Amino acid sequence: MGDNCLLLDQRSTIPSRFEEAIHAVIERTRELNKITLAVIYGQFPWETDSDDAEVQLALILDDDVTDFVATKLELTKTAYDVLVETGIEVAPFPVPVTHWYLPSKAANPSLIEDIRKHGLDRKSTRLNSSHLGISY
Repeated sequence: MGDNCLLLDQRSTIPSRFEEAIHAVIERTRELNKITLAVIYGQFPWETDSDDAEVQLALILDDDVTDFVATKLELTKTAYDVLVETGIEVAPFPVPVTHWYLPSKAANPSLIEDIRKHGLDRKSTRLNSSHLGISY
């Protein structure tokens, strides 16, 4: 495995340009919010031929996020800045940690359960190609 991709697990390998965009969104989000876990979910754009595919990224945030709408707007702004800089669209989805562990408390429990079941974990401190996951 070369330096141009990150092996997450047996299901997927992330090319470096996607890894850099994901890392940028995570790092900039960490400036304002504590991230417990980051999980890539949905269809992986590096496995498609679509030019408009986005990386769907669930960011599991500490429960002290009191204004979900403001948090979502800030993440959208961060993702737009990363899109302009990298050409890669990352769609961050904030999830309070209690909703992650108790999906029944979430507005859309089936979405949380699906992300938990099928997503690729990115535990959060640093993206590092020597790890399978990342811890924050």
